[in-house]
Amino acid sequence: MPHDAQYALRQYLVLSGFAGVCFVISWLLASDPAFLVVIKTIFAPIYLLATTGLDTHFRRADAAPWPRWQKVEYTIARAALFAAFIVIMCIGPDQSAGNVAKSALTIAIAVGSVEVIFALRNRHSTGA
Repeated sequence: MPHDAQYALRQYLVLSGFAGVCFVISWLLASDPAFLVVIKTIFAPIYLLATTGLDTHFRRADAAPWPRWQKVEYTIARAALFAAFIVIMCIGPDQSAGNVAKSALTIAIAVGSVEVIFALRNRHSTGA
């Protein structure tokens, strides 16, 4: 099997596996109605593809360090994409917009804190 075919197969397996996990969570654990199970299952691989596209969009051809404004732009875009994923996965048939917003904000703060900690740790370990 050529390298490209192996890569494509691996990507399809990862995307399908992630969709399957979201299906199981939505159907068995959250007991969502059928239309929400379908929406969440379809959106899961789209999120992974969007993050890959975002990473590709911000990749520098010359491998030079990013300017600070571009780091901020990338972080904001990635956070917005993650927030959209959380909102879709947390939505329920009888859930209010306020509850969805609270869930998304809580998770975004937690994930953002962890990313800041890792960014600071990586910055200190590289001597920057």
